[in-house]
Amino acid sequence: ASVTMMVESILKDSNRLVPCSVHHSGLYGLKDDFFIGLPTVLCREGVHTVVELKLKRAEARALKQSAATVKETIDQLKTLMD
Repeated sequence: ASVTMMVESILKDSNRLVPCSVHHSGLYGLKDDFFIGLPTVLCREGVHTVVELKLKRAEARALKQSAATVKETIDQLKTLMD
């Protein structure tokens, strides 16, 4: 369903807010260099903007924990590929 919303937003140039895996570019206080699911506005050209919502403390902690898990998994995969 999410992919369908993403494709529709791009094809119809509807600038719809959808969850999308994007490079965080330091948003939400995230460090390191990786992609993670964030609220994103998609348009005909692709990512129009990544929306930085005001998160409660618990939500920010959960996002940072999720990001740490993603980064750890990426690092493990890199180790396996070497």
